[in-house]
Amino acid sequence: MFVVHVINNSLLDRSQTLAQIRLLSHLQQLAYIHKLQVLVKCLDYLSDTDDDPYAADEKQLYQGMLAARSKAEMIRLWDDRPPTASSPGPEEITTAEHRISAVIDQVRHSRDVGDVDVKHQVEPEIVAALSRFAKSWSLDDFMDAHEKIMGEPPTLHAAGISKLQAQFILQAQVARASLTSDNGATPTVSVSFLPDDVPNVTLINIKKQWKTLFVPLAKRVKESEKSLRQDLYTMQLVSLGSAHSNGGQQWKELDE
Repeated sequence: MFVVHVINNSLLDRSQTLAQIRLLSHLQQLAYIHKLQVLVKCLDYLSDTDDDPYAADEKQLYQGMLAARSKAEMIRLWDDRPPTASSPGPEEITTAEHRISAVIDQVRHSRDVGDVDVKHQVEPEIVAALSRFAKSWSLDDFMDAHEKIMGEPPTLHAAGISKLQAQFILQAQVARASLTSDNGATPTVSVSFLPDDVPNVTLINIKKQWKTLFVPLAKRVKESEKSLRQDLYTMQLVSLGSAHSNGGQQWKELDE
């Protein structure tokens, strides 16, 4: 199973966007030859939730928080949501709701954290929560309609850099599920198209997501006496450079 994450926002310029499509075209040819199942996801677009009122309410909450103009408004929206069944322990902060609660609790009583700073901290987690509503296509369907799809304005309104962080939050959660599953998770190869570089703080936040996987990975390796399948979850990063790029040097740090 291949899952390809594409970008259609200001993180990529026109030449990088064209390169992304060309690479998808090559992948489509390989998928046809090797009979691969390839799914394309894009966090810039949300699907409809009209058939599920609970999901619609959840999506509306997160979208309202993204549109909030102040720290107070964002916290109020979060506090007014319906109560959850239980609170997580320190090792259980894995669901989107628990993760957002953890960030909200950190900034709630901090007078030094302003509206903009709060938004920067909370927005990636909210976008990650909205990822369950993100549109997805088979690779063939996406390539057949990519001009129409990519020509539409994004329906998830957040900063491109927040969407990128959310993409890695999502992948870390999927990888964790693969590592902790007792039922034999389907081996997954995740392919991410990326800008050549990002702010250092963004890369630091992304690294934090993957460091949380060290414990479950070590546990699986120990339990399997090093016979653990190496393809439970594989992440491939494709840095789309430019004439003045650094050749994706920044992303190589994730290999260390």
